[in-house]
Amino acid sequence: MQLWLRRAAVRPLGLLVALPLAAQTPFPADRTTDLREDGATYTVEGRVKIPRNVSITALRQMTVRGNGTDSVLELSGALKLKAATGGKIKLIDVWLELTPDCKELVLSHVQFFGRGGIRPAPDGPADTKIFMEYTDFLERATLTLEMTGGELDIQSSRMTTTATIRGIPRSEKSNSKLDVMILGCTGREQGLLDGLVIESAKSVLVRNCDIAGSESRFVDNEKLDFDGNNARCRALEFRQTTFGGFKRTKVHNTDFTTPRVLFHAPTDGDKAERLKLDHCYFDGMEDPATIKERLIEDAERDPENGVLIQFSRISPTPLGLARPG
Repeated sequence: MQLWLRRAAVRPLGLLVALPLAAQTPFPADRTTDLREDGATYTVEGRVKIPRNVSITALRQMTVRGNGTDSVLELSGALKLKAATGGKIKLIDVWLELTPDCKELVLSHVQFFGRGGIRPAPDGPADTKIFMEYTDFLERATLTLEMTGGELDIQSSRMTTTATIRGIPRSEKSNSKLDVMILGCTGREQGLLDGLVIESAKSVLVRNCDIAGSESRFVDNEKLDFDGNNARCRALEFRQTTFGGFKRTKVHNTDFTTPRVLFHAPTDGDKAERLKLDHCYFDGMEDPATIKERLIEDAERDPENGVLIQFSRISPTPLGLARPG
């Protein structure tokens, strides 16, 4: 009787070992749907298109995992990923590509890992609305956008690789109509930690962001408001390729601890346009001549440079509006 009991106890273990693995569910990209299963896992293999007439909304924590070396969700419709009830939506080794007819992208409490992130589609730049909050690009995941117009709004997010945003002309006679806002990317688990590049946008607002890494650049943006940031990247550049391009640029309320800040535009004969840095901290320096000598590159250093930097209300102590926690 005891031997029979021992054999009976062993049989259920054997049955457990023999159970098949749970089937993988392909990401449902071909139909309008709400994804509400908490903790679900979906897969993307190869190139999967979300058509223009499809809207997908995820409202629970989940994982979307790529199978293969280049797994792509090609977005023409609308995609809203929001972990509304807690946790994170994780995209692992998956690219989101925004096509020219992309309707909308909304990300909230989303994390990108591995070989993936957001990038332009091969058939051209987008013109759409993008909103991100509490969205992380981790490991090798990257954010690269090319847009002829639309709106990009990024808040309270973290990027450990360089974020690159480019406005693309709509035609030979019309510049990009892209509006960019990047707000509050600072704190213990947030920040633009490997630099920020924004080029040729119609308007740019970067406010209360911690900007680190090797280099950041702001080039040919029609309007730029650089406000309340912690600029600690190793090199920071503000460039215009035409004289007078800085007339709609504001740089204020910022802590500069970077070792180099370049402001550059072409000259107009012997003329240089003036740009005032208002209420900023310069790594403890208070004398304008010392700041120019050690930190700022402008027309005083280079006769081919058409921008002359001036100062207003130099702060002797850090403002701390975007210091990491």
